[in-house]
Amino acid sequence: MVKLTKNINWTISLERNNTITNIVYKNNKILLSKKDIAIHFWEKKSTIKDIIEQLHIVNSELLYNKNKDKNIKLYSIDSILIIGYKLKKYSETKLLIKTNRILKNTSFSNSTILELVKAKYSEIKNKLKIIDLMN
Repeated sequence: MVKLTKNINWTISLERNNTITNIVYKNNKILLSKKDIAIHFWEKKSTIKDIIEQLHIVNSELLYNKNKDKNIKLYSIDSILIIGYKLKKYSETKLLIKTNRILKNTSFSNSTILELVKAKYSEIKNKLKIIDLMN
């Protein structure tokens, strides 16, 4: 099961299969660090670093991490999708596209993202039941 949880400071946790990817969602854009890209695609961080260098991908933003006292390079959804296709990780890439779509169509009021994802899942499940009944 996939679970989205809104955290503080523009971050969202994407939980699936006992892994957590931390997504920075700022100005209607998904941003990920190399570490989180590696976690999302189940690859080594060095593999992600090599692809970024090979394709000359430039980071979108820098985020200051107070705990580590350093800037973290964040990469845009476009860059992440390119990396996903390069790795041939199509289902993980589709998951990011769906997550991006859900986040863009969601206002972060009192309803949590998880509730919205569950509602969308139920809606799709009901549509599939109708299709099965028709066949």
